[in-house]
Amino acid sequence: MSTDEVGSKCDPCLRATEEKDAAYFCQDCKENLCEMCYSYAHQRMIGSSKHTVSKNAVCKEKLDMSVNCVVHANENVEGFCASHQLLCCRICVATEHKMCSKVLSVDETVQSKLADTSTEAVLSKLRSVVENTDDALVSSKKEIEDQEKKHVDFSNTVSTTFDKIISKIRDMHDVFKEKLQKTKAKELERLQAARNQLEAFLYTLVEAEKLVTVVSDRGTPRQLFVTACKVKRQLQAQFERLEKMYGKQLEFDVQINEDLQDFSKLTFVAKLNEKTVDLSNILELGDQLKSFEDSIRCDDILPKSDVDPVKLVAKEIAEYSEEMQVILDGCLLQDGTVLTVGYREVRSFRDGEMRILLEIDGDDYVFNKICPGEENRIFICTNNNKIMEFSFKEDDLQNIRNIQVEFDFEAFLYYGGKFYCRSYQHGFEYSIAILDQHGKLLRLHEGIDYSGNDLALSMDGQQLYFMESQMGPPSHDLYIPLFQS
Repeated sequence: MSTDEVGSKCDPCLRATEEKDAAYFCQDCKENLCEMCYSYAHQRMIGSSKHTVSKNAVCKEKLDMSVNCVVHANENVEGFCASHQLLCCRICVATEHKMCSKVLSVDETVQSKLADTSTEAVLSKLRSVVENTDDALVSSKKEIEDQEKKHVDFSNTVSTTFDKIISKIRDMHDVFKEKLQKTKAKELERLQAARNQLEAFLYTLVEAEKLVTVVSDRGTPRQLFVTACKVKRQLQAQFERLEKMYGKQLEFDVQINEDLQDFSKLTFVAKLNEKTVDLSNILELGDQLKSFEDSIRCDDILPKSDVDPVKLVAKEIAEYSEEMQVILDGCLLQDGTVLTVGYREVRSFRDGEMRILLEIDGDDYVFNKICPGEENRIFICTNNNKIMEFSFKEDDLQNIRNIQVEFDFEAFLYYGGKFYCRSYQHGFEYSIAILDQHGKLLRLHEGIDYSGNDLALSMDGQQLYFMESQMGPPSHDLYIPLFQS
């Protein structure tokens, strides 16, 4: 079955726990819309009224036919990097692909590729992927059913085993309780009979005492002797019956089956073993997709032209030079924005527009250096040993905090939660200071012959470079590594 046969549902309705067939697809929102959502909401809202909407709903994996960069949504695709096999905009060229040696415009890449590429060959490879994906989709239904049956079987097997174990333990428990109840009843009956015998023996003793007392008071010694002998015989016979019944008592204890003691140590009834198995049809699809990708690879293109996007930005800034103050420092952000600082201002340059983002009044401090941070953070240092942290979004600078540093510093940069500062104490004794994100000193490298105005980090953040002080013309080792972190 093809993707056109897949029933699409309205995305806004699905979020409202409703299910309606979609009739439209918005290229900007990447959402399917039903007739009502499109006519009474999407088409009438200011934010979406000008979106590009197609008549037929499509699956969510609709191919992107726009010319926008997938990384920078507001930029058009202008080039192709053969080193990474990726389309890129001017910002991508200036940042992620600035070190790549094979970057051409899209038109140049197409002209270079068409000479040895057949459109029919590309389509043939893509159709092969489509056909095999369609077959894999059909077989996936059976795989789902097999998985359902397999898991039901697993559940039933474990449940049956569990029920047998519980039933067996319950039966053994019932046998024990029945025996315990019989033993209890038998022992209580014996104790009650013994109690009756003990009461009868006590009564006989009391009567014997009365009889012997009367004979002792009124009878002859001969009568007393005979009476005592008869009483003794009667008491002895009754005591023997009492001793036989009450003289011994059964003692009970409970012995738990050792097998059950081991059973209590069990940690699971059944264990589900999992392992990943590569599906052959997916592997085949991967091979065919790789073949399709190879058909549109552009490896043997010419090196990139001499046009440097950074130079274009510099030219753009130069157009405003007459109306600007002195530029002390600047930085290029990944979205293509250039930020510069003068003594009392921060400006931005992007898409041919210059904006003043921040101005300061008074003589408390002035700006002198700027560097980018992480997650839309900007750091600007001042002449009074302060690092000011700002959030930057949509040409808006918001001061988050100020970090006061306890020594003089000039050049500085930020990387991986640390500040790297060119500092000096006692005149011209230079050092490189490494601070944490709160301005606390972590490391200090002293005795450095350093007269430059800037620092640089390697792209992996493992080596710090600075300019070496020297007389005469620059040598080839003008920049030397400071440390390996």
